[in-house]
Amino acid sequence: MFKMVTGNPSFLRSAFESISELISEGTFVIDSNGINLLAMDPAGVSMVIFNILSSVFDDYEARETQITINIDSFIKVLRRARPTDRLELFLDEEKNKLNVVFSGDSIRKFSLPLIEPVSNEQKMPPLSFSSKVEMDVSILRGAVKDALMISDSVLLTTDTDKFIIEAEGDSREFRMELNKDTPGLISIEGSSKAKYSLDYLAKMIKPTGFAEKLSLQFNSDYPLQIEYKSLNKLHIVFVLAPRIESD
Repeated sequence: MFKMVTGNPSFLRSAFESISELISEGTFVIDSNGINLLAMDPAGVSMVIFNILSSVFDDYEARETQITINIDSFIKVLRRARPTDRLELFLDEEKNKLNVVFSGDSIRKFSLPLIEPVSNEQKMPPLSFSSKVEMDVSILRGAVKDALMISDSVLLTTDTDKFIIEAEGDSREFRMELNKDTPGLISIEGSSKAKYSLDYLAKMIKPTGFAEKLSLQFNSDYPLQIEYKSLNKLHIVFVLAPRIESD
């Protein structure tokens, strides 16, 4: 069982929206520390690690349990929150439903059915990275939008003190070079080169409103890890398989 209350339902909505384009259904582990999800997208190309900390809530009580919900349906309900509403979440174990209650000028209650788990238990694969780039979220978001005008994939390169983002398509090219003097770029480490899907990257730059900075970690022809942190609130990690071009 669990009971969660917050006066900021928009934060919760934004958090779930940040993963909804990759994961439509998810099995969440709820314990005394918060709400946790580890899941692959249906195509098996990316992984999501999602943690909402219990400190986000004004009132939080939980014993360890698992619930599987349709994330899109949950977000639609959260979007019905009014600016002055308080949000309460609790589980109806008899009816096997998640109850969402908004309290403000009126009290509105939604009940969402729990569904069967979408897959077997997932585990985070062991990953080791040689390159790491820390930057403002806005830098990567802008670069991905630029690159999408050119191609469906992007080449990321770290070389000593440079971070280069490149895309090629037909006769068109895009290149963005950053160095340690670039405003908003915090650090660059290592030397690597790898190509990734822009469609997936575009879905991974959705998080807004709770994290201004992110870190990228990768190796040559190796998965990419994108990590967002919001102190005492939220931790999201995306892992994306590389795009390997055949000879």
